Amino acid sequence: MSFRFLIVSCFCLGLVGCTTAEQYAAERREGLLAVYPPGSTTRADVQTKWARRQPDVSETRPASGWAASGQPFVSSRVVTSEHRTGKQVYRCERYFGADGIAGGLCWCWFYYDDTDHLIDTDWQWHTD
Repeated sequence: MSFRFLIVSCFCLGLVGCTTAEQYAAERREGLLAVYPPGSTTRADVQTKWARRQPDVSETRPASGWAASGQPFVSSRVVTSEHRTGKQVYRCERYFGADGIAGGLCWCWFYYDDTDHLIDTDWQWHTD
């Protein structure tokens, strides 16, 4: 057994409990949904909690749909959210910050309807 394998295994066991990256992202997404309940959370509520940061992505739905977005990574995320929730996303915003559990950096995605009420969230490692 290599020393590097041992260190990585200890990290996995100690900090993230041997979950896959996808499982960890799903758990973090669920955590965001608990802090920002869809339907009752507004965009202003999210902005208040992220008071020291501005979103690094803030985009509204193009007239011809998200496929027309100039940023394919945004349209891909939005379409995934729409499929997951069955609701049309009008605005998408992404904030860059620290992941409090593992100590890394992440992006937190927020998806809103046309009245600026939260529909869904997503979580992503900053390196993805």
